Amino acid sequence: MALSGTVNTDSYQGRYVQLTWTGDQSIADNTTTISWTLKGAGDATSSWYTSGPFKLTIDGTVVYESTTRIKLYEGTTIKTGTTTVSHDSKGKKKVSMTVEAAIYAGSYNKSGTKTFTLDTIPRKATLNTATNFNDEENPTITYDNPAGSNASELQACIAKTD
Repeated sequence: MALSGTVNTDSYQGRYVQLTWTGDQSIADNTTTISWTLKGAGDATSSWYTSGPFKLTIDGTVVYESTTRIKLYEGTTIKTGTTTVSHDSKGKKKVSMTVEAAIYAGSYNKSGTKTFTLDTIPRKATLNTATNFNDEENPTITYDNPAGSNASELQACIAKTD
């Protein structure tokens, strides 16, 4: 499980592009907001290489794509941003991240991809109390729900036991 990670492209003479990211989860919305940074990295043969374009794809969506070329030094920030991904109904999510870069070339010649399993977001309500379950009173159920007011439905079942 992860709420942070790194993806590196292949290198050209020691220089590569590095994606670093952290995730902030919303229990109520069942989402993770990913804050990401693309930077130049690595000990290169030269201090910089003319590089670009760059492309970042997260969960199948292109979240950044440049058309310009820059002098790519180690530590050069290419771009920062955020994107939000939704988890499934059980709070689970795997997210793929792909970085593409043109390093000392005019078109994409270096890339890196990783898939991360994000931390599971709690989705199950917890029963606190259940009172007045008899044939003379109105039953009352109290519970805590991690989804908060975003829960569309709560189902309870009363069954006869002997």
